[in-house]
Amino acid sequence: MPRSKAQSEPFDPKELFRAGEVRNALNAVIPSQSDKGGEMTEESDQSRSPLRIAGVKTMRSREVVQSVFSWHEDPLELVIEISATEALLKPGIRFNANFQVVDHATNHVMRDIWSMGLWPPSKREIHHPGRWNMTPERWGLAVGLYLFRAVLEIEQPQFCCLSPLDRLFRVR
Repeated sequence: MPRSKAQSEPFDPKELFRAGEVRNALNAVIPSQSDKGGEMTEESDQSRSPLRIAGVKTMRSREVVQSVFSWHEDPLELVIEISATEALLKPGIRFNANFQVVDHATNHVMRDIWSMGLWPPSKREIHHPGRWNMTPERWGLAVGLYLFRAVLEIEQPQFCCLSPLDRLFRVR
């Protein structure tokens, strides 16, 4: 029986995430536990996953988690906190991370940045690779409310995960 185009091409989360449909697409592509013959809650399924995003946070500095930023004074750093098995944190495995900033009022993607080929994080955090002096002004953000969401991917072995919650932050 010939395979359909969707079955023959590999799943590319980058294209779906850019289109704003990654949550629906992941639900459609990843089979539910009932399809596998068992029942499992979403929470227990996430805890068994070898790779997951434990959270996302916005920081002013490496020590200060913050959710309100001055438009032209406070540096804005985006951080993905991960939970992974030790096998996925060994040398030789590379991570790809997507940092996406979305306007809360319009759901318009303001910044969509992929960092490719990252080495395994030593502190189970992946920081946006921008410079420390990146204020919201330099990010191209105006005064308002924004969401930060993330996707994390490993090509070999193949894993992909989406941040379970978006981080809300304000630029004033």
